[in-house]
Amino acid sequence: MREIIAFEVGDKKFGFDISCMRSLENYREITPVPGTPSCILGQVQVRDTIYPVFDLHTLLGMPKREVTETTKMIIVTSGELSLVCVLDSVDKVFKLTDDKVKEFPEVARTEGTRYVDYVVNYNDELMLILDPKTMISPEDYECVRQTDFE
Repeated sequence: MREIIAFEVGDKKFGFDISCMRSLENYREITPVPGTPSCILGQVQVRDTIYPVFDLHTLLGMPKREVTETTKMIIVTSGELSLVCVLDSVDKVFKLTDDKVKEFPEVARTEGTRYVDYVVNYNDELMLILDPKTMISPEDYECVRQTDFE
């Protein structure tokens, strides 16, 4: 049994496996950080911890939306690193059995789709489940890991 958090980025639904999620937060202002990779929008403080903010819209090829009352931030773990991703809205958390999970086709796997973990059928639509460990390139990961977000 898997639990998925479904959300929108741009006009498409995506998901994260709940096991990689640390928390879901209301949107807060992002502070730019010079010298970080282009995939990092800046940093935010959540409680007593400062996190890098990852640009999920650009990764997924989705247009950025204006921040509204539905805009959320999700903290996910990516290896040793925790990242914040901005979500246009959050749908819900749902459970599904392993037989509803489909591997992402190898023929479709490219550098541009490295972040897709697997595919599920959600409300009669295919939903890509993202893997935070592969969203950020190894080079950018190392750069972010070495940046002092304080």
